[in-house]
Amino acid sequence: MKKRSQLIIKTVRMNNDLRDSPADMAQAVLELKASDPQGRWGVDSVKQRLANTGVYLSRNDIRTIMHDYFDEEFDERMPGGRSRGPTRTPLLSAGPGESVHFDGHEKLGHLALNLGQDIGLPIYGCKDKYSGFIRALTVLPNVRKEIVIAHWYLDLVEAYGSLIPNHDFSLEAAPEYKADDFPPLVQIPSTRNTPIEGIWRWQREGEGHNLRQVIEDGVTHGLLIPGIELHAFDFSGH
Repeated sequence: MKKRSQLIIKTVRMNNDLRDSPADMAQAVLELKASDPQGRWGVDSVKQRLANTGVYLSRNDIRTIMHDYFDEEFDERMPGGRSRGPTRTPLLSAGPGESVHFDGHEKLGHLALNLGQDIGLPIYGCKDKYSGFIRALTVLPNVRKEIVIAHWYLDLVEAYGSLIPNHDFSLEAAPEYKADDFPPLVQIPSTRNTPIEGIWRWQREGEGHNLRQVIEDGVTHGLLIPGIELHAFDFSGH
């Protein structure tokens, strides 16, 4: 203990100014939980992740904050808590472009096809909530890398000019609309991202064919041989 004090080592109770401010403690937890939209992280997970960033809070402090802001998640993390179905609500939107849903589809990725590292067709798409218009369905090298999605998004904005009709919205022009009511970005779990999640099955069944089945049939009949570099090049492009 004496050595820690001499070396100014930060712990939950020593050299920790954060604990003097309940507001700062709550803010640290809220900022971390913003990366947990599905509410999977419990008290211990949050405590460890905060410690990894140099923020040290006690389990009691974290539990109190999480009950204040994320109380419903405790029941959902209990065994059987997620077995009940999601609460279904009508899809409401103020108009075209007010809400656009994005999602990645990896049913044709290399891990799903299991035909080799370079053979896969990961897709990223977006759909307008109000009109149901599919703005884009694009095969990308990787739908999990932020830089890839960022580049794709900027290309999309360039093509449409804007994904939001009033991208220069201001409080002076429309004081009745607040950023809290119409946030520019919301991260939600797949169970609530239904406008875009539902198109994958519709796309497959509506068009009457399954691209994955076509690929697997090609392997079965020797038209696609994963071990041949030229065949893999058709998917990877490099």
